[in-house]
Amino acid sequence: GRARAGLPTAHAAGRHRARQLVPPVRPRHACQAPRRLRDALLRRAARARPVHTAEQSAAAAALRLQAAGALRARARHQAPTGARVVREAAAAAVLGAPLAPPHMRAGLLPRSPIPASD
Repeated sequence: GRARAGLPTAHAAGRHRARQLVPPVRPRHACQAPRRLRDALLRRAARARPVHTAEQSAAAAALRLQAAGALRARARHQAPTGARVVREAAAAAVLGAPLAPPHMRAGLLPRSPIPASD
């Protein structure tokens, strides 16, 4: 039978042309790799993830919430006109959330001379 496109025939060994057309297998799993690569792959797989990443993200989230609370408390003592909008904008700026819709934040932000590209 003829070789299908990209697949070597079963007997294509050594420097046969059908064999050259196919790139060598990149060992994704340890069982595919030769021995000297295999133990390196296994060692790399056995190494644990650093512990501090989850703690760091939790601490960062707590810090963001705390900063949002501080801004909210500071906004409470401002003039009552539009204090809710200021509070929402402060919390959104800290938390990275989208701001209030444009008809609600009309006087908050100066319009940028650069048009927004959607």
